[in-house]
Amino acid sequence: MQTVYRIGKRFSRVEKLIFILLLVLFSFPMKISGQETAEDIPQPKEEELIPSPDKKRALAIICRAGRPELWIMEMDKTQKRQLSKLGKDEGVKSAVWSPDGELIAFVSYNLGGHSPMTTTHVWVVRYDGSGLKKVTLPKPNERFSTYDPQWKDNETLIVKAITLPDLSESKYLYSYRTEKIKKITSEKEKDK
Repeated sequence: MQTVYRIGKRFSRVEKLIFILLLVLFSFPMKISGQETAEDIPQPKEEELIPSPDKKRALAIICRAGRPELWIMEMDKTQKRQLSKLGKDEGVKSAVWSPDGELIAFVSYNLGGHSPMTTTHVWVVRYDGSGLKKVTLPKPNERFSTYDPQWKDNETLIVKAITLPDLSESKYLYSYRTEKIKKITSEKEKDK
């Protein structure tokens, strides 16, 4: 049996149109914006998972709408949560756990490409999604890319960068706790 709705003549054309639009809109099941179910998020393949040091959790770079994002989940792929909250033109390229599994360093990049010297950046975030920090080079090179993060210890990261004027690759030590960054000038400095 089909329900027929009759709209009287006392309503204007605009009011009738609004009524019809609302009727159509509320005739379909709706999902509150921002709510996602496990079915909405693509399942990563086993080989795409980056297990935590204790093997309880895993990271995965999951591509949605053409945009790679960093997600954390239980090893059985349940309880997924997005970790990367970047701009709409940015995606995630790679990620690495700290030795104790408390921090995650990941590399973001500009989806449009542009200059490779300014489009990749290392970020650090706690495994629970809090404390997101961008690794920024010291002045005057703060706008240049950082990449290839490697953990020295549980809170110190070694990142690489190519800066001006000589375009040579340099390594930097970054402390998550203090947010200080320092250029490594010798191998002794790296091991301190």
